[in-house]
Amino acid sequence: MTNVFKKKEYLVQVTIVEARNLVGKDTTGTSDPYVKITVANLPAQVTTTAKTTTSMAWNQSFTFTNVRLDCLYKRSLAFSLVVIE
Repeated sequence: MTNVFKKKEYLVQVTIVEARNLVGKDTTGTSDPYVKITVANLPAQVTTTAKTTTSMAWNQSFTFTNVRLDCLYKRSLAFSLVVIE
């Protein structure tokens, strides 16, 4: 019997487009936002930091390689996006 549940490596690409109307955290009512992206247990990647703004268009893409899933135990891929102001 062949093993149907072989481990495979995947590539995950995430594109951060924009953020709008963020709450200003600085005394000027603006922020210095950036986005931190985490996929599975791989090292996080971050966008560039936008200075003194509450809306930003990043249009940045990030590629996570060698994402490993074991089809037998995992049914979905965990990832998180955090906008840090």
